[in-house]
Amino acid sequence: MNKIISVKNINKKYEEKIILNDISFSLSFGEKVALIGQNGAGKTTLSKIIAQLDNDYEGKIEVFKNFQISYLPQEFLGNLKVSEYLNFQEKDKSKVLSFFNDFNFSERYLDIALSELSGGQKSKIFLIKIFLEKSQIIILDEPTNNLDLDGIEALENFIKKSNATFLIISHDRKFIDKTVTKILFLDNSSHQIKIYDGNYSDFVQKRAEEKERDWLL
Repeated sequence: MNKIISVKNINKKYEEKIILNDISFSLSFGEKVALIGQNGAGKTTLSKIIAQLDNDYEGKIEVFKNFQISYLPQEFLGNLKVSEYLNFQEKDKSKVLSFFNDFNFSERYLDIALSELSGGQKSKIFLIKIFLEKSQIIILDEPTNNLDLDGIEALENFIKKSNATFLIISHDRKFIDKTVTKILFLDNSSHQIKIYDGNYSDFVQKRAEEKERDWLL
């Protein structure tokens, strides 16, 4: 598959603490990939570097044809109405309402301020915003947080049907199992990436086999 984004020799420190150590990998067109690791391993830091929201690092990020990257969580703009935040053209309204239906929203939510929504409702609106952006690369950091079962199912369906490339950070193992075909494991001790083909269940099995081999050596 052709590469859509390349991450080359990324290094990141906070003061003297190493966060990322010579991270290199690539994502291909349409790939669905999970970035996993222990809390504090640097997953969110790496995702923000890839999304070009953090420029304080060493290394290089190359994006094919400068394709657009969407990133969740999105900036919270509390004074805006939902319709203003989504900022869609009238010709796209039917698509917006279709996404609303997927997330069990009625049309009246277009006139409600973001500040009046619950955490779960905000998460759904942020996802709908990303769906409408039609970006070629979508980075989702803990996207199932605050989502109900219907919301998670709608997100799963969107990811499966989308032609975009996804990089997903999530502790929701069932969600990862259903949506990705590759795992990037960010090791907390080496601060480096190890790549595994398959979903989360495949990763668990392969890691167990590696540990058994290491123990036998």
